[in-house]
Amino acid sequence: MNVHDSTTPLCENGTDRVLARQWNAIDWSIIRATVNRLQIRIAKATIEGTHFLRG
Repeated sequence: MNVHDSTTPLCENGTDRVLARQWNAIDWSIIRATVNRLQIRIAKATIEGTHFLRG
């Protein structure tokens, strides 16, 4: 979404900067490690036939 096309009130003009700061503050090495760990768990469960959907 392009924030500049938003109907958000002018008092919230700094949204682009805030979002960019939040995005850049993410520790991507932790995210990559977490995703990798979950992918490995999913692959193992699939191979072992122990993958069950909860719901």
